[in-house]
Amino acid sequence: MTTRPTATDPTDGFDDLVHAPNRLRICALLDTAGEAEFGTVQKQLGLSASVPSKHAGALIAAGYAEQGKAVRTTRQRV
Repeated sequence: MTTRPTATDPTDGFDDLVHAPNRLRICALLDTAGEAEFGTVQKQLGLSASVPSKHAGALIAAGYAEQGKAVRTTRQRV
């Protein structure tokens, strides 16, 4: 018995990790900007500090984003 080929599944390529609303917004911002400081992401998306931190951690762990640290105006920036 064989199955009849079906139309392409519309969820092919859909990654639940990335497509959570705030993670998708972070990815869109980073795709446009290339890189952004943590505070900028928080401000641009209108989120509390814990939200982008949690989602950035998930994106970094999955290899979708990278985190760097730099010193600017005597303060460490992420």
